[in-house]
Amino acid sequence: MSKFMDFYSKVTADEESFKEFKEIVLKYNAPGTALENVTEETLEALEPLAKKMGFEISAAEAKEYLGGEAEMSEDDLDNVAGGKGSYVSCSNGAGNIDIL
Repeated sequence: MSKFMDFYSKVTADEESFKEFKEIVLKYNAPGTALENVTEETLEALEPLAKKMGFEISAAEAKEYLGGEAEMSEDDLDNVAGGKGSYVSCSNGAGNIDIL
């Protein structure tokens, strides 16, 4: 599993951290933007949150993972094949942003 996916799993498990994550994503992106389409500025803005949670993740690493350029591990492939994972939709009042 990638460092970004580890971070994302941890951030979604903590209500306060996930709230901060969503605020950052919504600050730099239009509602309804899928996570893999967020701006480079968003990924850079997520770096301090990741660091606060114990992860050293660069915007480039996150972009590589989200852009699908990184190779999937056997566990990731099993999760996709088995239908495991999560999908979250949040709203800022003007519309929804889908966070995978």
